[in-house]
Amino acid sequence: MNYMQIEHLKQRIQESKYDIQSWEALLNHYRSLPNTHQHFLEKQDVFEELLTVFPTAAGFWKAYAEAAMSVNDHTTVKSIFSRCLLNCLNVDLWNTYLRFIKKVNERKGLKGVPEVKQAFEFTLERVGQDINAGAIYQEFLGFLQNPKPGNPAYRTLYSEEGVPGQEDAHRIAILRKYYQKAVSVPTHHLDALWKAYENFEKSGTNKVLGRKLLEDMRSRYMSARRVYQERKRRLDDIRITALAVPPGDAGQIQHEQILLWQQYLEFEKSNPQRLDPQTLVSRVSLAYDQALMCLVHHPEIWNDYSRFHLSTSGGGSVSAVKVLDRARVCLPTCLMLHFAMADIEEQEGHIEKAKDVYEELVKCVEAKEQKPPQGEGEPQNNNANNNGNTTNSSSSKGKEKFAGVDLSDQAALVWITYMRFLRRVENVKTSRELFIRATKTGNNPWPVYVSAALLEWRSSKEQQVAVRIFEKGMTKFLDVPQFVLQYIDFLLGIGDMVNARAVFERALAREPCEKSQAMWEKYIQVLYEIGDLKQSKEVEERYRAAMGDTTPNGLHTMMARYKFLGVWPTSPGNQTVHMKRVLGMLPPPPTHLPVPQPMAPRGQPADMRGQSSGVREEPLKLPPALGNFINKLPPIQGGEGPVPDVDRVLNVLMRTDLSPASVSQKCVDPSRESSRKKSHTSWAGDDMGGRKRKAEQESEMYPRQWEPSMDEYRMRMRRKRNIEQQQAAAAKAATKSSRNGLGGPPIEVP
Repeated sequence: MNYMQIEHLKQRIQESKYDIQSWEALLNHYRSLPNTHQHFLEKQDVFEELLTVFPTAAGFWKAYAEAAMSVNDHTTVKSIFSRCLLNCLNVDLWNTYLRFIKKVNERKGLKGVPEVKQAFEFTLERVGQDINAGAIYQEFLGFLQNPKPGNPAYRTLYSEEGVPGQEDAHRIAILRKYYQKAVSVPTHHLDALWKAYENFEKSGTNKVLGRKLLEDMRSRYMSARRVYQERKRRLDDIRITALAVPPGDAGQIQHEQILLWQQYLEFEKSNPQRLDPQTLVSRVSLAYDQALMCLVHHPEIWNDYSRFHLSTSGGGSVSAVKVLDRARVCLPTCLMLHFAMADIEEQEGHIEKAKDVYEELVKCVEAKEQKPPQGEGEPQNNNANNNGNTTNSSSSKGKEKFAGVDLSDQAALVWITYMRFLRRVENVKTSRELFIRATKTGNNPWPVYVSAALLEWRSSKEQQVAVRIFEKGMTKFLDVPQFVLQYIDFLLGIGDMVNARAVFERALAREPCEKSQAMWEKYIQVLYEIGDLKQSKEVEERYRAAMGDTTPNGLHTMMARYKFLGVWPTSPGNQTVHMKRVLGMLPPPPTHLPVPQPMAPRGQPADMRGQSSGVREEPLKLPPALGNFINKLPPIQGGEGPVPDVDRVLNVLMRTDLSPASVSQKCVDPSRESSRKKSHTSWAGDDMGGRKRKAEQESEMYPRQWEPSMDEYRMRMRRKRNIEQQQAAAAKAATKSSRNGLGGPPIEVP
């Protein structure tokens, strides 16, 4: 790949950082370079940039670690594994980690044996419940069985934790522990592990104990074997190494994968193997962690994960908080996850921890106004780098976690939820202080004022305080119809009609509110409900002058006057739909004809067609080309009768030259006119009397090139002629049989 191609790929990635094809093409180029230290530095830059965008891509982390191992850069390899292992529970990645640990400790001799053992135990603790973990169990059991008694490695493995002189008993206990664990997990190597376990118990010194343990473990093995088939079937269609992209960026495939993951998670949570609570939590947690490698951008998966821990079969509130803390780092702009974590802390009585969550969000809102916004890609880079290093980072400060996070578009919800929290757990004073703090910042949208005022009125019955808050908001948001309508609703709720009407007049004097249809409709409804008809009529005239009511006879103002809470002063159904079309609230009906209903089965009345699907208020909307095609199709009644052979029709059409020149030549060729008339005459039949002359006349009246193919009159005549032909043929056959002495009743033709 030349320089220009590489720059083109980088340009495409810069335009769309989730362009997976460009990333893979660029990475394949750098992976094809020789394994030298200089080339590794070039690869390292690409890997770091790639893993900033895809921090849960286990395949890329594995390739990165292998590239560092190929140049013996052990420091970089350790850094890579420390950043990715806990977030990427992929068996292939963990196998690479084990290979690195064994390679490093080979030179240490006996000193490296305990570290290799610890690495195996750590790996099985994390991914031991995976369906692909069988090979790791086999390798670890082989590692434990390899040293022979009397060997220094044997003493190193089994003398540290056991009693001196009891190395053999300690060895048997360790091997039995991991064999029993291995045959209880539904993996691809389950049968081979069971056979190895049988041989282990049968070759032991205590045969009776071995047989008893085998009988006890057989039920667990059979249960795991039964669950394995269902587990494998559900995992076969899941792309466990798919790259994590935001929702909607991968189209239909992403949607299908989400459904498959959700079905698999529900299967694991149903505990089909009847595991003990601790093992169930371990297995379900592994399933969720693996799902989040592909769906890290989907907040519903994070929320479901935390809810599992809060359930009776989960790991408790501490585990749920850890999950949500990871989720907040991965999706810092999803306030739902922040609020869910604060709610759990509040429910558990950890008020200060819940308050810290809100303070972190408020500091993000305030920091965005105190300093200029950073580059568009910089905050994401910081978050993604933290992503691989913050699995258990709940103790880190919010300033470090969410530095550069832009919550300006969601500032109102941050302030409102925090005020509600303070009023719940502390007192009115702290909630008011937070509102004053919000008003001093530049980013305090109008919903903050509405929420503060309604909190004062609903929780403390402080009517004057609520009015003052609304009036303070009117100085800033008089041009915002939504805020004005909220203020008016509040005044109407407390029965202050005089001030409500004054607020209407103040707002309608400004151009934004004057052009607000919702504002005028609200004013008309209020006057018609509380005022008098004369005042309502006057406001309607002002509304027509301001908005230009073009509906006939002021229909729009009439509907605004009479409708209430979605109830229209017209009969439900087609009349209301029609009225909405007249008022411009719905598009006009399509110009093409509605799609015909399917034909009723034989023997069913025609008026029963289409009743099973219910009455449709609107016809089906189709593209113009498809609508014109449907309109040219024959009516449904023309489909009655014999069914043509579709294959023969298609074969004839495929062999026929339907080019414009050929069709035009055949239509106007005079040499074909006589043969066409003859065939048409013979179709009418000689035994029909005057039908032949009539058919010839019809042939002259309707030339072939413009003859209507499915005319209703011609179809009725054609069916009538067919019936007459059948009756004539039956009578002729009956006459012939009677002459031959084969008497009998005449054949009835239906």
